[in-house]
Amino acid sequence: MEVSANGAFSPITALETRKETKADRLGLELSQTQMVKALDLDKEAVYPASISLYEQGLREPPLTVLLRYAEVANVCLDVLADDRATLPEDLPAKKRRRH
Repeated sequence: MEVSANGAFSPITALETRKETKADRLGLELSQTQMVKALDLDKEAVYPASISLYEQGLREPPLTVLLRYAEVANVCLDVLADDRATLPEDLPAKKRRRH
């Protein structure tokens, strides 16, 4: 477990999630702007620039963002968090319905 700049423990580092978040987004054929909309996080301030920073490994995504990434891409959270895990070639994302 790592300690972030603000002293909080961070179980998932930006480096570990960098390639997985980008691979998920590209596998879903979403732009960064479309991914922000797909994440649908009202209480988290997530912008296309945030997505870019996560993918470059310059910023750690909050747990709420990682959980939504996993849900949108229909993958387990450990796939995003574990740099040893490999993503499937075709992401099994389901079409979402709005009620």
